[in-house]
Order: sequence, then structure tokens, then C-alpha cells
Amino acid sequence: MRRSTSSPPLSSSLSPCDAGARCPQAGPRHALLEISVTAPTLAPTPVSIWDAAHAADARRPRSVQTQLGASDTICSRRSGYILADAERTNAGDKRAAILGTYIHKGLLEDARREYGWLVERTVADDVLRGHIDVVQLDAATAARLPKRHRPVEPGEVVTVEDVKTKSSRVWDRVVRYGPTAAEMRQVLLYADLLRTVGFADIPGQRYLHRLGAIDVRRIRFRFVCRDTGEEHIQEFPFDEWLAVEARWWVDRVMEAASPEELRRDHDGPGLSVVCDNCEDHGVPQGAGA
Repeated sequence: MRRSTSSPPLSSSLSPCDAGARCPQAGPRHALLEISVTAPTLAPTPVSIWDAAHAADARRPRSVQTQLGASDTICSRRSGYILADAERTNAGDKRAAILGTYIHKGLLEDARREYGWLVERTVADDVLRGHIDVVQLDAATAARLPKRHRPVEPGEVVTVEDVKTKSSRVWDRVVRYGPTAAEMRQVLLYADLLRTVGFADIPGQRYLHRLGAIDVRRIRFRFVCRDTGEEHIQEFPFDEWLAVEARWWVDRVMEAASPEELRRDHDGPGLSVVCDNCEDHGVPQGAGA
């Protein structure tokens, strides 16, 4: 017959020392090893690089000027707030716009170096002020400049160009329909300022100011997709009647007694990317209609 054996209970086979208790008669070498556990120290959270980017963006000239900029004519209400010098109360999430600024600046600087284009040049009158992305002079006008300031290849006609960076989310619309009414108004105002007063008389471009009023014949939009780098170009002959209409739009904004009298030209915060990225002035986001 097979005998079954079983191990004795654990407590009966272990001494008090083996069981984990301190033996009352044991010496120092029988004492339990005491282990102290220290909680790990958490490292400080690194600062966000976007804090630096937003701070730098807030100091850019377009962010602190109170004169109406041609790029601010995207919305009547927004233009009214700027003219009224209303306090800005909402900065919104501007990361996509800041990335667009970096791309925009890099492309224009490289074009200036490689092609000799006139980039980021200031135009202004008593009401409007703006920076034209690119001005391409024709051969006759370029010949009036010092040789070191002439383009590598002059344009067929004097052309005012605006470079717009877009996300892939709206790229199909851009290719299908081209510039929006607000984008067209902005570039028409740039061209009109160049045709009526010429380049602004400021340091760094006085040689351009001496050219006087310039006969702009063409406007151009250069769209660049921020996600893929794809480029789409559209050109239009300069239209004096459309330029007059754009100035009429500005005059209506100037005549308003209060910004609240002016309509929002887009669907509003939460419904329009333009409104989401607009810095409200003196009213909470979402107020007004």
C-alpha cells in the first residue's frame, strides 16, 4: 500500500527567526534587515515652447498696432474694435496661425535672397497701413532703382502678391474657389495704396518711396498648403472698380459710431475658424451676432 506523506505546516517547521520575527535571544547578525523606501522625486514639468511662441507673436507689429491694417479688413466688427482701440480680451488658440507665420516668413526671405523680390514692404495712408508680401516690378520701374536693389528677373507687369498658408482641411476649397471676398479685399487695398501713395516713407525703403505712385496691373495669390507644401497660384488683372468697392467697405467701418453697430462677417465663435482665431476686443467670446 502506498503511503501518503504530507509536509508539516509552515509554522511548525520554521523558527521565529525564519518566520520573520526578531528572535529574543538572537545576536545582531540574526536581526532583520531594515529597508527604508523613499518615494521618487518628480522632476519639474518642462515649460511649453508655445509659451515663448505666443509671447513673441504678441509683440509683433501687427499685434500691437492700433491703425487699421489691410489684413484686419477680414471682418467689419474686428475692424471696428481696432479703430476704437478696444482692449483685447481673448487671444484664442493661435498655434496654427503661428506655424503659418514661420512658414510664411521663411518662404519670403528665401525668395528675396534668390530672386531679388521686394518682400514685406510697407504701404500706408491716413487710414490704412499694411505690409505687402511681394511686389514684382516691371522692367521699366525696376530700372529706376539702384542696381543692387533690382530683381533678378523683372515681372511682365507690376504685380502685388499675397502669400497665404492653408491647412489640408480647406485646401480643396482653395483650389476650387480661390481667394475669399475678404482675401480679395485685402490685396486690392494693398494694390490701391501702392497706386495712390506708393511705398511708405520709412527707414529701409526710402529708395522705394522715391518711386512715387506705381501703376499696379496685376494681383496674385500664392496659396501654400502647410501640411503638404503644395502650391497653388491664381492671378487677376487689377480692377479699379473692385478697389473702389474695397475702400467703400473701409469707409462704412470708419463711419460707425460703435463697433457693436457693425456685423460679424463670419458665422461666429464655434462656427467659424476665423472667429475662433479672432482676438475679441472688449466683449466676451461668443457675444454679438
